Amino acid sequence: MYALISELDENASVQVMHLWRRLHDACGLEGIFNFPDPHFTWFVCGGVQQAPLEALLEVLKDHSEPFQVRASGLGLFPGRSPVLFLPVVKTAPLMALHETIWNQTQPYARKINLYYSPAMWIPHITLALQDLSERNLGCAVEALAFEPIEILSDVNNLALVSQEGDDAGETLARYELFQDGNTK
Repeated sequence: MYALISELDENASVQVMHLWRRLHDACGLEGIFNFPDPHFTWFVCGGVQQAPLEALLEVLKDHSEPFQVRASGLGLFPGRSPVLFLPVVKTAPLMALHETIWNQTQPYARKINLYYSPAMWIPHITLALQDLSERNLGCAVEALAFEPIEILSDVNNLALVSQEGDDAGETLARYELFQDGNTK
């Protein structure tokens, strides 16, 4: 699997890792530790043409300005392998960049996950996956449900990552979004 993600800034990452640790300590959840640093995902597919995709991302990062996202509340993707997450609030800058990414990356991807299409995308920061079950889901929700959660993060990067099975993800390339004053 390949994904295009944005890693959270340092403050937001620390907050999310604190939540991961609470879920581990309270409920024994460990599945999230197999994935890259705290992030949200723009696009997922089964395979990529890496060189042309990286060239596209080089151009895209120079035409995209950093912005801020906010995540609050709790969400759950139900099913055989449920996912507990923090919903990211959809804003105009977030949705515009997502649509650009979706439209421009498709020619270089195969087996595209349609849940990341603009019509279906639910931007989120994953808190627990792979090891949620009927036995521990209640524990996970209870561990986080009774306090307000609000996380702000600067979105200033795009990263191409790959991940196979339960192995830890690997960052293949990382791009800093253009900021006034950056040298190109």
